[in-house]
Amino acid sequence: MAWALYVGYQAGSKRGGLNVPSIFSSGLTQEQLVALAASGQASDVILYSTDWCPYCKAAKGWMNQYGFKYQECDIEKNASCLQQFQSLGDVGGVPYLIVKGQHMRTVLTPMRSSRR
Repeated sequence: MAWALYVGYQAGSKRGGLNVPSIFSSGLTQEQLVALAASGQASDVILYSTDWCPYCKAAKGWMNQYGFKYQECDIEKNASCLQQFQSLGDVGGVPYLIVKGQHMRTVLTPMRSSRR
């Protein structure tokens, strides 16, 4: 199950005063998402992020809502995270997810910034 986890949510909610557009899509039920979350471990998911990114906040909020465990790697606060992120090549911006070794390129709308 190449982790349908990030294809399960319509994030049309307001987070931090920002209207975050839908960044996840799928037909998984809430029960399926909770069961999927329970089957995972933090080492299964790496989320490259920054504090200022609204899409990162939405992704973290969604994962927390359903109980998904993940490792967050803030590319602005942690030089090792930045180095790892840059070693991935031209992947765009944050948020960027790697789930069980699979790069989730088409799932999230990246925030491109000169800050990186």
